[in-house]
Amino acid sequence: MFFFSRIFQSRTFLTSATNQPIQYTHRIYDPVSFETLSTTPFYPQPFSELKKLEVTEKYRSSIVSFPTISGNVSAVLYVPQGKGPFPVIVLLRGYVDKDKYVSGTGTKRAAMYFAEKGYLTISPDFLGFGLSDPEPNDTMMARFEKPRTVLQLLASLSSIELADPKNVGIWAHSNGGQIAISVLEISKQAYPTTLWAPVSEAFPQSILQYVDELDDKGAYLKSELEKFALTYTYEDFDIGAHLDSIQTNLQVHQGVEDEEVPVNWSDTFVKNMKDRTQKVEYYTYPRENHNFTRGSVNTLLERDLIFFERNLRK
Repeated sequence: MFFFSRIFQSRTFLTSATNQPIQYTHRIYDPVSFETLSTTPFYPQPFSELKKLEVTEKYRSSIVSFPTISGNVSAVLYVPQGKGPFPVIVLLRGYVDKDKYVSGTGTKRAAMYFAEKGYLTISPDFLGFGLSDPEPNDTMMARFEKPRTVLQLLASLSSIELADPKNVGIWAHSNGGQIAISVLEISKQAYPTTLWAPVSEAFPQSILQYVDELDDKGAYLKSELEKFALTYTYEDFDIGAHLDSIQTNLQVHQGVEDEEVPVNWSDTFVKNMKDRTQKVEYYTYPRENHNFTRGSVNTLLERDLIFFERNLRK
């Protein structure tokens, strides 16, 4: 079952205190709308080391934490051996069940690979995961909060010793791709970004695509989205409405046999970007699935490295 379906199976649109539908009368989501976030100042915050992980000839790694407006967020940090400063790659994972998640799930292989090649890498766990503080009880807020978390992380990179905060790229997979696209649109910054099977469909279609997998065929979710639309405009939270704001080079990888992100989503996203004169490199993999477990991972990483070497090591 697809990750958005799993999220909404629990029907956490209900408030934990009253078990009644949330009423959107106080415009609680305005602070995390694209428009508001685009004008919100983010100031550097300090990182605290929570746990040392390993030291090798090529890098040292640890779990760190940084504060956000909604709580402390843990992240896995890899720092190459050497004097630095090092270019930075921020890695954004896709959906993982909480009961299976440990810090670095979904990003570890790529993070280690780039660290071995001389890049400082950092992979946020997000609220509610790893050693982070709990995420909001409101499922919509938990979703909209993630771009804000990444924007705070980007603003705080100057606090990491040996990081080059003026030389930053983004790597993202699946739902992390949607977060990355959101960040590019909100910040309008030229972070070179590579996307693996990104969730690039518009909101709320990216959720509604999978409602048939729910027990009630999505009846409850649809009613909550209708209620949401009485107060809010979908476009204020939708990556599809802000594609003109992306100002960077992109690379997209898509498995043709992806069982979770339809290949036409990436086809359309790439076309839309090229129509806007953005430089996009697009690779499809005929036999690959959503997680690229059928033999292509090394090829993807090598292509990503070439992409970052060209766009970050100038």
